[in-house]
Amino acid sequence: MDERTALLANVLSAPADDTPRLVLADWLEEHNEEALGRFVRAGVVAARFRGEELIDDPDYYTALATLTDVATAAHPALWVSELGVGPSPLAFGDWSWDSVGDRVMVRIGAALGAFTRGLLAELNVTRGEWYAVASRALVAWPIERVRVTDVPGLTFTVEPVESGWRITGRLKTPRRNVPLSRIALPAAMAPGAVLALSSADWAADQFFPDREALVQGAAKECALIVDDLKEAAGDRWPPPPRRRR
Repeated sequence: MDERTALLANVLSAPADDTPRLVLADWLEEHNEEALGRFVRAGVVAARFRGEELIDDPDYYTALATLTDVATAAHPALWVSELGVGPSPLAFGDWSWDSVGDRVMVRIGAALGAFTRGLLAELNVTRGEWYAVASRALVAWPIERVRVTDVPGLTFTVEPVESGWRITGRLKTPRRNVPLSRIALPAAMAPGAVLALSSADWAADQFFPDREALVQGAAKECALIVDDLKEAAGDRWPPPPRRRR
């Protein structure tokens, strides 16, 4: 294991700890990965001010300026694209970005990647895209949450637990009214006699003994989790969202 891999492994094994991120940032800046190093350091600094109503510390605004510089130069968009999300090679018009504090969001087509504390933590992608990029994403980034865009209400969360790692798949469906005519309508529009179906929340877990097992098995186990959730939800499994014309 080379030094970069070892430092990254320290970050991945303790995603809530700032110290491994700052150590990694130092190494990156000293070894020709200045953009990522600066981005990580700025993200950690900016995150320290979360929840503050009035901020007058110049370190915060310096950190925000660094995040802006790196994002504007397309580095976060390229980091997400390198996973296999969106077109390749990435052209200028293929992506956009926005930020709130340390949270930097990059949109590539219909996909979205969110960086927090300087590293990629969230993805909004289709189910197929997640299965395709899960291993690459988890080996390189401390992914915490995935929102599946073609199954409304479906998310995966990744978190360390005492015995290793856990992926939780969760499906949330909203309340709806089903008219006795058996034609489903939104609750606000349904006339006459209806069968009211309350909102629902199903979850399924899969555990992994270590990070390597998580990386290798995430895609397969997420697919099995989806099978379990489909069986639990039955006819309440949501259809894909309608495409905008």
